[in-house]
Amino acid sequence: EMKKLFLSKKQLSNKELCDTFAVSIETVRRDLSMLSQEGFIQKIYGGARLMENPSIPATIETWETRLKKNEYFKRSIAEHVITLIPDGCTIFLDTGTSVFELLPLLQEKKNLTILTNSLRIASELGLCDIFTVYNIGGLVKRETLTSIGLFAKEFISSFYRIDFTVLSCDGFLPDSGTTEYSSEIAEFKQLIINKCAHIIVVADHSKLGISGSCVCCPIDKISTFVTDALVPSSTVNQLTERGVNVVQAADDFISSRIY
Repeated sequence: EMKKLFLSKKQLSNKELCDTFAVSIETVRRDLSMLSQEGFIQKIYGGARLMENPSIPATIETWETRLKKNEYFKRSIAEHVITLIPDGCTIFLDTGTSVFELLPLLQEKKNLTILTNSLRIASELGLCDIFTVYNIGGLVKRETLTSIGLFAKEFISSFYRIDFTVLSCDGFLPDSGTTEYSSEIAEFKQLIINKCAHIIVVADHSKLGISGSCVCCPIDKISTFVTDALVPSSTVNQLTERGVNVVQAADDFISSRIY
């Protein structure tokens, strides 16, 4: 919410932020320090101002818009991901639209224990009596219908093992890993990553090169990277050399659905 306010007003005083969010000056200073480290704002005397080239988009697309964006690529990615998930495992499903495409395909799996902080995914899969579904509680982000924050972290701490994680991202850097615009979301995902044996990252070609604000899942934590055929071979080779199993959707799958 503070980022949105800076995008709107460009420059804000500490007092304005204290009054707007009903928090102490210490809290404001701590949050501004975090935003400054992200490269989003520059602290000035008595407040802060927006950087000329902030590291998050000026407008945040709605869920519906993002779901339709590159949907054929996302479906092709989902068809490959489903082959990597065995019956009887415990799996965390991320809140991204690429992960959402996986839901219809999960019907062929048996005895899955599913964890998710997506209210959309929980409401869909919670109706299926073939799964055990845990909705991770916490503060609900209205724009994405996801839960996050202290209670979500405490919930995850009660699980000692997660077999697979299907992880989406805001961006992907072949030499670094997945990136996120929100450091809060990145911190939550890192809790999942540290408990998981196999990380499956899903991202279409449009995510390559987007640096976001911070790296979330480093390359050496990624077991499999599932993407589309438009990712260049140089990137595939770079990831393979780092020990990542790269799975690409076939050209004929994509072309048959776009043209």
